[in-house]
Amino acid sequence: MMCRMFVLKTLIKAAVLPPGLFIVMLFAGLAVIGRRRRPGMALIAAAAILLLVLSLPVVAVALADSLVKHSPLDPTRLPAAAGDAGAIVVLTAGITTDSPEYGGDVAGMASVQRALYAAFLHKKTNLPILVVGGKPRPSTLSESEAVRRLLENERGASVRWLEEQAKDTEESAANSFAMLRAEGVKTILLVTHVYHMRRAEFMFTGVGFRVIPAAVGFRSATESSAYDLLPSASALSTAAWAINEWLGLAWGKMKA
Repeated sequence: MMCRMFVLKTLIKAAVLPPGLFIVMLFAGLAVIGRRRRPGMALIAAAAILLLVLSLPVVAVALADSLVKHSPLDPTRLPAAAGDAGAIVVLTAGITTDSPEYGGDVAGMASVQRALYAAFLHKKTNLPILVVGGKPRPSTLSESEAVRRLLENERGASVRWLEEQAKDTEESAANSFAMLRAEGVKTILLVTHVYHMRRAEFMFTGVGFRVIPAAVGFRSATESSAYDLLPSASALSTAAWAINEWLGLAWGKMKA
């Protein structure tokens, strides 16, 4: 049942997020244009305009920045900034399957960025690490196992706990709480990207954790340029991710 719900959520997300949204609008417009020309043309034009607007870096960055409500931890104040945290919880963010240069599955780029920050925090605070992330198909490894190998083999940071079943942020929060509650841990340093932190903090606080946000991936204020007014595929990807985060947060608050 849970697997079917996950597949259904994935299909709905594919239809309401770019670029799937534009494809749905385009086909809807084509489907009605023969009988009702003006509504059909309006749908097709709206799809084209949305594609252009959301492909602009200036728009994508604004959408992503609207998610940011946290500041980075002050590295000069660690471990004091960790307060009474009992563990570092790292949320994974993808895996690269069958990487030829490594000869197998490895942590994806976003997962690597989070893992490196977790290793940094571990070195500063000596807190134990929990890595959370399920196994996406067709990977032979869970995302959490790939990150564990990176942390232990490349950074020398031992991982105490692995959670390999979670398929999304909501399951990550519930499963992590079940594991750490048994260890007496209720306050955590939560490691994820700054654009994901708002939703992650909401989910993890909702299950009973006291969360100290340890966000990574802050954008420099000097990164703007004239190219921000030119459409790009990376901007569209960023916009889709930001919209997904806002929709996920809204859905989580509706269910709460």
